[in-house]
Amino acid sequence: MTRAAAILLFLVFLALAVFVLQREETTGPLVRTRLLMGTVIEIRVADRDAGRFDAAVSEAFAEMAAIEKLMSPHLPESEISRISTATEPLPVSSETGEVLQLAADMAKRSGGAFDPTVGRLVSLWGFAEGEPRLPAEAEIAQALAGVGS
Repeated sequence: MTRAAAILLFLVFLALAVFVLQREETTGPLVRTRLLMGTVIEIRVADRDAGRFDAAVSEAFAEMAAIEKLMSPHLPESEISRISTATEPLPVSSETGEVLQLAADMAKRSGGAFDPTVGRLVSLWGFAEGEPRLPAEAEIAQALAGVGS
């Protein structure tokens, strides 16, 4: 193939590529937003297949909602909330048990820098409920008794 033929062939392919790309429909990312886990979650996907997008995003949001039902400290019916207010041991799902075990392992490995047991202490100040207050020293002492255990 001569140099001129190669250049001509390249230009033909380039023109064809430009033609095809111009015909492609240009759309922005597909976006879906939901309030979960105490915050706004937005999923953006650059995919022209809306059906595939809907299925994947619905599955992702369903998984996040399932995690929220188990782990949210803001939902009174969640396993974590029930554990936090329990006065005796409770049975929990295998998922919650696994997360609690991982949290305990991380607390140990971090030398207490990560401490999953501070929830009762932190909640005494009422910020999450929108009712901030200064807890009594006796309340703090009682909550501190459970920290690190």
